[in-house]
Amino acid sequence: MRHGLKLFFLLTSLVLVVVGQVICAAEDFRIDTEIFRGSSKTPEIEVLTIFHSGNVYDFQLTDPQEITVFEPRRGVLTLLNVKDKKKASVTTQELLQAALDMQGAAVQGGNPVFAAAAQPVFDQSSVEFKENNSNFTKLTFAGKPIQYTVTGQSARHPAAANEYRYFSDWSARLSSLRPGNLPAGARLEINDAIAKKGLLPTKVERVIQESRFGKKIEVRSEHLVVWTLSQEDVKRIDIVGDQLTQFTLVSFAEFCGRMPAAAKVAAPQQQVTQQR
Repeated sequence: MRHGLKLFFLLTSLVLVVVGQVICAAEDFRIDTEIFRGSSKTPEIEVLTIFHSGNVYDFQLTDPQEITVFEPRRGVLTLLNVKDKKKASVTTQELLQAALDMQGAAVQGGNPVFAAAAQPVFDQSSVEFKENNSNFTKLTFAGKPIQYTVTGQSARHPAAANEYRYFSDWSARLSSLRPGNLPAGARLEINDAIAKKGLLPTKVERVIQESRFGKKIEVRSEHLVVWTLSQEDVKRIDIVGDQLTQFTLVSFAEFCGRMPAAAKVAAPQQQVTQQR
């Protein structure tokens, strides 16, 4: 089973390298994301993601403020801690292997939620509808104990859906290494389905049904796509350029505080950041 996972993700990596070479020609755009827990109307996390000149700048606006800079052509993700003025980098190959190790451990670890996230079995369906004179597609990924429902709208620029998918895949792998977050497998499958339909998500809903306690854990994210960058967006990118040269370089493990041991899996109550 572990060998199958490794082969799958190595093939996925090769495909995404090809995609990454294509998406560099995409036009600039930004996505504003709000993440909610349960039925709350107040976002727990707010994120601004800017796609500019083939690179991606992901700003977590709520504390702790972090910035992720993804450079597909170099195959590097750089994390910036704004408060502590520290930075750390990881290559896509290093990240792929670490995420693969995490998923292999989750499959064998005995936690059904983490096992399902690592190696999902979804019954996928979709329906198209119209709202406010715009066309949307709702995709349902039914499964136990995890279910996703994604509402998406066609990307205005043909390459944007692939560019978003490429970043989202690496973001899911990166999030999976943080304590308390799910393995990336389920999100990779969902990202693939969204991109094949040429969509960008406007809403993502995830429900985890815990069999041990009989309770549901619900998280949703809402996304607003803007197809032009403002002067403030460009200024943000310029500031990041300065931070990349000024911040102190530390190891990836030190930046994250601690890296979870591959054989350990945390409780799913903490899982909010990986919802995107």
